[in-house]
Amino acid sequence: MTGCESFTNALVRRVFGVPDYFLRVAVANADAYAVFQMTKLVTIPGVSRVISYLTMEVIKADS
Repeated sequence: MTGCESFTNALVRRVFGVPDYFLRVAVANADAYAVFQMTKLVTIPGVSRVISYLTMEVIKADS
């Protein structure tokens, strides 16, 4: 995925099926994610749709 190389605090995976890519990003809050999405993510050539899920609560974290 050309264009995401400069993302910090992000995990980028290309996956089979729909969606084509999975991004896991760490931001301070929902407002910060909105800024990331509008200024970074949707500006990448070829990105035509973004579906987002926000974590409500961490149930179990890897140790």
